[in-house]
Amino acid sequence: MSPSSYDIPPTILAGIGKGVPKGMEGRPIAPISASKREAVFGVLPAEDNLLLPEDEDSPNGKIAPIVITVSIILGGLIITALFQDELMALGTHFLRTYGQNWMDAILFLITAISSTPLFLPVWGYALVGISMGYGVVHLAIVMAIGSSTGSLVTYFIGRYLGDTQRIRRRFPKIAKHPWTEGRPRRVTTLFLFLGTASPIPCDVLYAACGLKKYPWLLFWATLIPARFVRYTYLGLGFEFILA
Repeated sequence: MSPSSYDIPPTILAGIGKGVPKGMEGRPIAPISASKREAVFGVLPAEDNLLLPEDEDSPNGKIAPIVITVSIILGGLIITALFQDELMALGTHFLRTYGQNWMDAILFLITAISSTPLFLPVWGYALVGISMGYGVVHLAIVMAIGSSTGSLVTYFIGRYLGDTQRIRRRFPKIAKHPWTEGRPRRVTTLFLFLGTASPIPCDVLYAACGLKKYPWLLFWATLIPARFVRYTYLGLGFEFILA
């Protein structure tokens, strides 16, 4: 981006390129503070501000995924508890009208889309599926395959776009993720399985696997059983709570 894009005052532009002022040779140049930089150059353009990442080491960066996950689960529990009979009747109607294969196809599609970087509430689909009469194992199998397929989008973003400035700024740790950097493939596979089986989102890990050229087929094959474990204990828990 050219200096003029930041509306640098003409007096500053006129002095650029004239060298170090007399008497300043050899002196260290102190860093410009944020307030002074803003006073001279103005506010950064909107497109640059959008690229500035949330600090992953900050408390907000670590707590946000947990808060979002818990909120989705609690919200889903409240909604299904209020409309459990209606959801069961709706599931029975769909099953009789369209058949099990069509319902499985729809469930696969929405879980695949929701597991892309769009980050839609896959947990809620599991809860609604249980309320509509899905068996836990059947539900877990369909959702595991669908969500693992959707997560390939994040993997390929890391693989083919991970070196771009935008992705590096959005995910500063993608190149040196602690679960992939310097790890043997079997260790990364173990971390990938355990992280995916947990209730915490692991999208940065998926992108890091793509950047490290982790085999995509092994990535997908590892996610499927891990997601099956996740949706199985989730479905059993929902069944117990709604019983």
